[in-house]
Amino acid sequence: ADPLSPPSGGEARRMGDVRDILGMQGRGAAAPRPSKAMAKKPEGVSREAWALIGSRDQVNAPLVPADAALKEKRFSGRVSRWAWRPFTSSARSDGLVLHHWVTASDKSTDHKFARFNRPIRVPTYTDEEYETHLKDAEWSKEATDTLVELCLQFELRFPAVHDRWVGRHSIEQLKERYYAVAKQVAQLHFARQESGEGPDEPKIAADDPILALTYDRKHEEARKSAFEVLYRRDRSQVAEELKLLEEARRIEHSLKLAKKEQQRLLRATDDSGGGGAGLGLGARWGGGGSGDKSSLSLGDGGNGG
Repeated sequence: ADPLSPPSGGEARRMGDVRDILGMQGRGAAAPRPSKAMAKKPEGVSREAWALIGSRDQVNAPLVPADAALKEKRFSGRVSRWAWRPFTSSARSDGLVLHHWVTASDKSTDHKFARFNRPIRVPTYTDEEYETHLKDAEWSKEATDTLVELCLQFELRFPAVHDRWVGRHSIEQLKERYYAVAKQVAQLHFARQESGEGPDEPKIAADDPILALTYDRKHEEARKSAFEVLYRRDRSQVAEELKLLEEARRIEHSLKLAKKEQQRLLRATDDSGGGGAGLGLGARWGGGGSGDKSSLSLGDGGNGG
């Protein structure tokens, strides 16, 4: 039969049956498959959970209620009015007036960050207290008063205090003197507070850190000196130190491996029941099997003969 000739009636029916089985229409055209309308995954439902319940006609309610605070805030169409207003800060003592933009409903005149201002408390003492408890051979009363005033002015920022200091004292010496005076004054005030004296003095808690503070000037100087040595290393010194650290890590790793191997051999010795070559290994590694100790010294074979 000519392959180019049109098919006969029987062949046409057979080909039609094949097309029906294959779901084809016409000459080679695939029949459209019925589309399944898949519901869209709602927000807030995970993909795994939706794969389990997505084929249902009715979606169940979510197990966890949605948090109203996490919902998207939609624009309501109304905007807030803003105003250019002056303000002062209670954290300042000069009464400086500045301006900023705030909402029209904001009626506050103090700066919102002024509440974070925490003024420090420096020691106060009388001349009698100084002569009795605070006198020092290396410090005069005038120098001590100046130090306390600078600490109050710069809020215990000792680099700034040292920058304004007239003299040859180091930062560590200034800290040592200030903390010694503060501790002694706090102890005096706390003793009067416990005895009921000095009601106008500020209250000091029994667990106030200043009562037990001891500033170690020598330790602080040694710490800074060690830091300076560490900071001034050149590249060759840094490379040498890194090399030593790498070598130390390698040695530590080798020791761990040797220890694991030793433990493995000891377990093998115990599992051997103390016979044969296991006795020699147990005696060599300091362990022992179930055999007699005297037999361990006979040799690696452990046969005793």
